Amino acid sequence: MHFSTIPTTACAPSAIDTLSIFGAEILSLSASPITNFSFDVFGAFNYNHGEISVTNASFCNITVTYIHPRQNDFITGRFALSPFFMAGAIGEGYAATTTDAGLAESPRTWALKGDENVDLYALQDLGSKFLYDQAVIGKSLVKSFYGRDPAYSYWSRCSQGGRQAVTSCDLMDGVVDGLISNMSLCNYDPFRAVSSTSNCSSTGQTMRLSNGAAMLADAIWSGARSTQGNFLWYGLNPGADISGFGNNGANTQGSGVQGLWIGQFLQKLQNYNNSVIDHEYINWLFRLGIQEYTDIIGTADSDLTEFQNAGGKLLSYHGMADNAILTKGTEHYYNAVNLKTVFDALRSWVENGTALDTLPIEFSGEDGSPQDRILCSYPSNAVYCNGNSSSAENFRCVD
Repeated sequence: MHFSTIPTTACAPSAIDTLSIFGAEILSLSASPITNFSFDVFGAFNYNHGEISVTNASFCNITVTYIHPRQNDFITGRFALSPFFMAGAIGEGYAATTTDAGLAESPRTWALKGDENVDLYALQDLGSKFLYDQAVIGKSLVKSFYGRDPAYSYWSRCSQGGRQAVTSCDLMDGVVDGLISNMSLCNYDPFRAVSSTSNCSSTGQTMRLSNGAAMLADAIWSGARSTQGNFLWYGLNPGADISGFGNNGANTQGSGVQGLWIGQFLQKLQNYNNSVIDHEYINWLFRLGIQEYTDIIGTADSDLTEFQNAGGKLLSYHGMADNAILTKGTEHYYNAVNLKTVFDALRSWVENGTALDTLPIEFSGEDGSPQDRILCSYPSNAVYCNGNSSSAENFRCVD
């Protein structure tokens, strides 16, 4: 909450209206004025907004702690990157909120109450409940502090963010720049590279591609299949980092989010061993996950009628090298919703009614030089025309 013509005495618990959240009990509310706040927000930690320098800002820092009775949760605090997100929003003139959803950063500490006993309340908090609570609390505090409802409300955040495949498919957008813009034309076959050699930058050694490595890459790119060969879900794109999917026998739990999901939420075990799962069992676990968790954390509902009727607008993008959230899954959802699919563009659309055909992006080239590009409205792709390939104006969108 920013101070402008509002007296600092408004930043006190006694000056803030009593909060009410259906199904929740407020345990505490603290408020303290912060003055002369300065902070440099790096662009890499301020997704969709870029680098921001906050200088001598003054605002009201409010912390709300609450529980959902009988659910044994305790919601307060900040996510690990909150100082960057919050400072960036303050620097742009917004009232900002964040929450830890009552959960630690790793599901290892909260997913299970014990073997075969998933904490479904905690999972519900993660999946949707805390988002609703955060919106209600945030808007209530803004109205209490400023005496009016917020003019606009934004959710602006981001999810987590094969060298030979990049090399083979890179040129398909017209310029070699380390990016694959048109994944639909990338038909790289890893088996054609078996026994070929390349220099591994991480080890400084020359590596020879084995048939086993080609099989692993092909399976990851093809996506999950049932024991009968039927499609289950999409795979990663060529160019995404798949090094964590290999197993030298030392890692029995699997990598990252995937390993945690299979071990703790599907097998429901604290000490799980994913290395002994066969194809038939993983097929059964896949179906189990859909049956048990769709109603709690499912995000495939393509009916956004209420969101649209409320005046909501959605602007999204997805990195094609994402190795956690699958790009083709987002394309699948887009096609189901049939919506138009960074932040300045979204704000311009909401507040001025101006919808952009392209979005500007920038990145460092392989030699470290700055490169400007455009993101095209799906299903168009950015293709190089002529001139300086580091300039966005020399690219156009084609279907």
